[in-house]
Amino acid sequence: MGGIVRGYIIPKIIGEHVVYSENVSGIEVKVLDTLHEIIQDVLMDVCRSLNRKIESVDDLNHFLNLYVLYLKTILYRDAIEGILLSPIKGQYFHYMEKHIRNKACMSRLTEEEVKEYTETLVDKVEIISKKFKPIDVDTLLKFPADTRIGLNTSGLIIHFLTVSSIASSIYLNDYEDKYDLVKIRFLSLFHDLGKLQVWKRHEEKSADLIEKWILNSGSIVEGSEAWKLIEDVITILKEGVFEDKCYRIFKIADKVASQIDRIKKAIELSLSEESKEEFIRKVEEYLVKKGVKVSFKDFGEAYKEIENDGYFWNEFLSVSDIMKYTDEFCKNISRITIDNKVITSFFEKGELIEEVKGKVCIVRFDFSGIQSFIWTNDVRSIMGGSRIVDFVIYVFLPCLLMNLGLPYESVLIFGGGNLTAIIPFKYIDKINEQLKNIKLPGVRINIGFSQIYDNYMYMNREIERSLRLSKQRVDVIRPISLEIFHKCDFCGREIASEYIKDKDVKVCGKCKFKYEIGDMEYFKVRSALFYIALKSEEKIAKIAENLMKGDLLVFMAGHKLEESKETLKEYNNLSLIRFDGNIIGQFICSAVSITDLFERSVRIDKAVKDAVNEFFGILKSVLGEEDALRFCLGILYVGGDDGTLIMPSLMSIPFSLYLLQRYYLSLGGKSTLSVALISAKPKHPIIPLYETVGYMLDKYSKENTGRILTYEECHSKVVDKLSSRFRGAITFLNIDVGRISPSYLDDIFESLYNDRSSIMFKHAYTLSSTTESYSILRLLNSLNIFNSNDVDDINYNFVIEWVKKFATPTFKKEYLKKLVGIEKLARDIMSATILGETSVEIRIVYGGSHYENNMLLSNLLLREKGRIFLCTSDLISLIKVLTGG
Repeated sequence: MGGIVRGYIIPKIIGEHVVYSENVSGIEVKVLDTLHEIIQDVLMDVCRSLNRKIESVDDLNHFLNLYVLYLKTILYRDAIEGILLSPIKGQYFHYMEKHIRNKACMSRLTEEEVKEYTETLVDKVEIISKKFKPIDVDTLLKFPADTRIGLNTSGLIIHFLTVSSIASSIYLNDYEDKYDLVKIRFLSLFHDLGKLQVWKRHEEKSADLIEKWILNSGSIVEGSEAWKLIEDVITILKEGVFEDKCYRIFKIADKVASQIDRIKKAIELSLSEESKEEFIRKVEEYLVKKGVKVSFKDFGEAYKEIENDGYFWNEFLSVSDIMKYTDEFCKNISRITIDNKVITSFFEKGELIEEVKGKVCIVRFDFSGIQSFIWTNDVRSIMGGSRIVDFVIYVFLPCLLMNLGLPYESVLIFGGGNLTAIIPFKYIDKINEQLKNIKLPGVRINIGFSQIYDNYMYMNREIERSLRLSKQRVDVIRPISLEIFHKCDFCGREIASEYIKDKDVKVCGKCKFKYEIGDMEYFKVRSALFYIALKSEEKIAKIAENLMKGDLLVFMAGHKLEESKETLKEYNNLSLIRFDGNIIGQFICSAVSITDLFERSVRIDKAVKDAVNEFFGILKSVLGEEDALRFCLGILYVGGDDGTLIMPSLMSIPFSLYLLQRYYLSLGGKSTLSVALISAKPKHPIIPLYETVGYMLDKYSKENTGRILTYEECHSKVVDKLSSRFRGAITFLNIDVGRISPSYLDDIFESLYNDRSSIMFKHAYTLSSTTESYSILRLLNSLNIFNSNDVDDINYNFVIEWVKKFATPTFKKEYLKKLVGIEKLARDIMSATILGETSVEIRIVYGGSHYENNMLLSNLLLREKGRIFLCTSDLISLIKVLTGG
């Protein structure tokens, strides 16, 4: 076999190239070794939890659940590695403690259970971090499940998890015997291991690996029920016993997971006529070599003839042939636009898959009113609310499914306050009943579902329709709130029924719950976790004392801890940053298969977490632990494609640009983020700041720019080279006095736009080449911070150099002095008048005649809808952000 080609519907960036296919030969040993280590590790954990070897079907079921949990856990990275753990991280230990040792389960979602789980994440942070050692997830996900064009776009690991979820649901819809369920799961989860050694007769090789790695591992009691089951699996895989019920169900699931029939149609629609004719000739040539002379009328006939001929795909076709066809398929299918025949044919029509009709469905759990649930007039409660949403989605809903006897691989993806799973069709009513047992104040989960069609786009449409109906049917009867009752001091909506002593406030039950969860991971606890990770536990007590005595937000603005206890003459600014994916729903819903959906979800989450962790690493290595601590404490929420952070103002621009660039490159140029930030004094009320930045993000970053340009530059076209026109949107503002609010923000932006000194009322700035009018880099060039026209220069090394400069006191002093000088210059140009009148034209003439810095004026000049703008107000605001006020 000449090579193994992996296709990427969402391309990868390798070097400076956008890659839709890659020869991944050579990674097999690394992937195989990694899986072997994980399996051995999980086997030992099960035995330790049982305090004996594995002997029963129930024991094997625990092993499989832990194995899948381990794989899912490593796919979702921590917000800050080893400190701010992903909510899924504690699930592995929670399962061992609850399900294996104590044979218990979570039958209800209660406040006590959420608190208990939060304690697990905090108390066992070191143990958890050591368990999940850094693994090269990119390599692990690279190896394909198939070598055929189109089908080689699914990663092996994601494929076998999906196969198992479908196979288990087919079985559980009609049967209940646990022995056969576990057998089906074993077949599904390990049947493709052999592909990492050989493709031909890979199931036999898989059987050999199961025998070597699991049966003879020393963890299974010889002759036990568990031993017999594994022997059955080995026999089935070696002999291909199609009469076996479990094998038949597994084979059906394998086909459904690949959505082979639909992919075949997609290939035909995606390849050019020239490529299809060439492919037909190759098939005819291959058959002649086999002694069969035949001519085909069309591509479909030719493809059908060799569809399951492993020798044709793995030996006859060259690697370059497969890469060429794969490239063409992936590029054409990646266009998310109405004129893409594949997209429209998938979206408009779906055909039920007969083998699973009425047996299996895909269901989405949606956390109802997520923004309303999180919002409150208290930072700690906002953090707690965000954490509760994550716990419900990542932890407690999967537990609900396992309580019903469903395997953990039933859970497909997490994201955006929802969870998507594959379940037996008859379990829908059972799940609805279980959801009624949720005892968390303010938490309501709606579900929408679809039967299994031959493409995910159509299934998603059915799910959304079902979800809308589900929300309409839910009648939430709110108690009549008479004005004589005290309203909650945090949310202002519900009746206050609880008292928080240390804040001296009366709050509703929901806000008290959020406050208590937030308090369990609040800044004192987080700083302790930070120093534990740094192996500097001796500093914990002193730091905690200083944080308690000082003003935390003053410290977050960049002042020393000692300074935060005092009243200062002048305060540095802090920035509150919020970011979110642009038309991310369209990006996710255009997945062509369930496995494609799974992989997009993982890549989105990883892209954001990689950027955050890398920036944290830069601060820690270059500026030191105090600045790294500030960054760590300032993360209010990071997950999926969105997040909220507080940090020193002067670090907010480099962080935002790095985040935009890193995310864009990680998603192969097919998805972007929008960012909004406001810089203010640390004494500014934080909640109005949080609310206004969210409004700014939605209206000015996303609606005005991010969504439109993401569609034009990423979704609607084949991204064959990185865009210099758009890689993300950003709006920013500095507030020196007053209290910001959404309406005040509107007034500021509109006034400055009418003055033609700012464009952000109508257009966000973009991460783009300086040849683009709205490029944020043009403003930075005006300040001699970014002395390049190439957007590719915004990279890891650029950020390191930027941060390094701030580590040098003399440079920082000179830098700030220089920026203040440019700010004065800009203000001078702004104030230019003739006979008491001012205009853009007067400012341009004045600036050109009084100052030699033509670069400054040229970078500030742009034309918006036929009108000339001189963006001095935007430059002044940017300088204020960069200098920390």
